[in-house]
Amino acid sequence: MLSVRHNRVAMVVSLLLAVCFTLVSCSEEDIASTSKKPNEIDSPGGTLSLVASTELADMEAVIDKAESDLDMQIDLQFVDGTIETSNLIGYGEFDGRVDGVWLTTDRYLLQNGQAGKIVDPTPTALSPVAFGIRPQKAAELGWDKKQPTWAEISQAAGAKEFTYGMTAPDRSNSGFSALVSVATALADTGAALQTSDIEAVAPEMQKFFSAQNLTSGSSGWLRDSYLDKADRIDAMINYESVLESMKRKDNIDLEVIVPSDGVVTADYKLATMAAPKDDQSAARVKAFKDWLLTEETQQQISTETFRRPVNSAVSPAPELAERNLIELPFPATTQVSNALVDSYTNKLRVPARTVFALDVSGSMEGDRLSALQDTLRGLEGRADNGITHFRDREEVSYLPFSTEAHEMVSTTIDNARQESYAPLQQVTDSLIASGETALYDAVAKANGYATERGDESISSVVLMSDGEVTSGLNLEAFRAEYKRLPEDKKKAPVFVILYGEADEGEMTELAELTGGKVFDARDGNLGQVFEEIRGYQ
Repeated sequence: MLSVRHNRVAMVVSLLLAVCFTLVSCSEEDIASTSKKPNEIDSPGGTLSLVASTELADMEAVIDKAESDLDMQIDLQFVDGTIETSNLIGYGEFDGRVDGVWLTTDRYLLQNGQAGKIVDPTPTALSPVAFGIRPQKAAELGWDKKQPTWAEISQAAGAKEFTYGMTAPDRSNSGFSALVSVATALADTGAALQTSDIEAVAPEMQKFFSAQNLTSGSSGWLRDSYLDKADRIDAMINYESVLESMKRKDNIDLEVIVPSDGVVTADYKLATMAAPKDDQSAARVKAFKDWLLTEETQQQISTETFRRPVNSAVSPAPELAERNLIELPFPATTQVSNALVDSYTNKLRVPARTVFALDVSGSMEGDRLSALQDTLRGLEGRADNGITHFRDREEVSYLPFSTEAHEMVSTTIDNARQESYAPLQQVTDSLIASGETALYDAVAKANGYATERGDESISSVVLMSDGEVTSGLNLEAFRAEYKRLPEDKKKAPVFVILYGEADEGEMTELAELTGGKVFDARDGNLGQVFEEIRGYQ
C-alpha cells in the first residue's frame, strides 16, 4: 500500500495501474495492453535505444526476455547515475540520438523545468529508499518488531548506537532521496520541504549523519563496500530492491526497514524523447512499455529484481507487502534541493579527511603536470573548470612524490576564509616534474596520515600516477606491510586515477586491497575524474 503525507495525515492512494501513478493518466489502450501476454504485444521490431539509469543494470534477464517476445533488440546505454543523466538529458545531449529514456525517477527533469525533453513518462516498477541493518543490531534497537521513524533512527545515530553508509546526495538518487526523506520527515509539515525547514531540522539531522562512516558515488560500490567492511558498518541506506537482493541472492543477513513516517520512492519512468532518433521511436518505446506492464513481466521484475509491481493485478512478495509505505513529497524547486545538499555537504555530514598522493615524477613533465595543476586549482576554487571545490570542515592534504614521498602539506577548509586554501595553493603552484616513481612509498605514507587519529572522519587516499613503479616498495612489499596493519589503520580506501602509462592491472589490485576503486583518466579528462571521486569522500 502506498500513501502520501498531506496535512500530517497519511492518506492511502490506490494504484490502479502504473500509468496512473504521479498524475500520469491512463488510456483505455494502456489498460487493455496490461492484460495481454508479453508475446502478444504489438512491436515494430528493429532496435530500441534507451539512455538508462545505472541502477537498472540488474534488469538483464528482463531485457533478454523482452527482446525475444518483441522481436526487437534493446540497447540500454548506462551513462551515469540518475542525477547526472537527467542533467545531460536537460542539456540536449541525447536529442536525436536515442529513442527514449528509462530513469530511476524523472523528478530532476521536472524540478529543473525540463520535463518537455521527454514524452509520456510511465512508471514501470517501485522501490523505496530503505534502511538495511544487521539483524542483531536491529534486535538491540527494537527495530525487528516495528518500523521505526526517522526521528527514532536519528536519536539512535546520535547516541552512536550504530554506524551506516549511504551514497552522496549530489551524485546519487538513492543518497539524495534518503536526504530528502529524513529532512522532510523530521520537518513534519505535511508538505514539500522548504529552505526555511532545513535550518530548523539541522540539529536533528546532524545527529543522524554523525553515525555515517561510509559514503559512495554509486549504490553498487556502496553495496560492495558494505559486504567488505562487515566489522565497521552496521547498516546502509539503499533501495529496498538492492537490500532485498543482498538478502536473497548474496545470503547477507539484513533486517530491511522502511521508516514508518515516510520515504521517497523510485518509480523507474520509461519515456520517449521529445526529439527522438526517428519516426518509429515512439512505437518502439510504447511496445516495450506495454510489455513491461503486463502481469507476467511485472511478476518477473518483482521476482528477479525485488522491485514492487505497479500493475495492481500483481502482488508484491510477502516481505515487501508487509512494509507500509508513506510517500513523502519531493522538493519542488532546485533552490530547495541545492540548499539541502549544501547543508549536508558543508554542515551536517561527518567531515572528510583526504590525502592526495600526486605523482610529479619526470614522466609528468609538460601537459600532464599542467592538467594536474589546473584540476587542483579547480578544487581550490581558483579555476572555473566545472570542478566542485573542497567542502567546509574537510581536512585536505597534498603529498607530491617522485623518487621518494615529499613533504605533506595539510589544511582544514573554510570556504568563508579563502586563506585556508593557501597551503594547498602554494604546493600546486610549485609542482615540478622530475625523478622516479615511488608510488607505494607515497601510498603507505598517505594511508598512515589518513588513519593516524582514529577519529570519526571519513578518510580516503586519492592516488594519481601516470607510470609504473620505479623506486621504493613494489606491490608485493606494500601488500605485506598493509596486511600487517591493525584494522583501524585500513579504513582509508585508495581511489586510483589511471593516467598515462599506469599499470591498470596493478592499480586495480591496489584499489581492491584497500577497498577503493579505479577511475580511468587515460582519455585526458582528468578534471572530470577528480570530480567523480568527490562522491566517494
